[in-house]
Amino acid sequence: MKSSRRKFSPEFKQEAVDLVQRSGKRSNQIARELGVNQTSLSRWMREAESCPGNENVFVTQEEVRHLRKEVERLKMERDILKKATVRSTDRCNIAVKFMRGRLKSQGLPRALIKA
Repeated sequence: MKSSRRKFSPEFKQEAVDLVQRSGKRSNQIARELGVNQTSLSRWMREAESCPGNENVFVTQEEVRHLRKEVERLKMERDILKKATVRSTDRCNIAVKFMRGRLKSQGLPRALIKA
């Protein structure tokens, strides 16, 4: 029998941690009321405490994951554009190389040839 793992939204996690902190109840009682495993709730509380001053740490972690995916996508696009640019400028460089060769044969100064 394959058990499916439940996933909780960052907002739900944050609300559960806030409920434990605001209410006078113990965390295991709140975990039972929410239908969440006690160890999961404890882990969420540790994660929230590890980032003091950040009230919405779970949403922040979700944003970080999203931004990392976006960075990977943008890097891939950049690399594709770099390759396309190299290929298109490589063709243009043939003409430049040809012109440099002609300028050298005419005895012009090096400063003009490199420009």
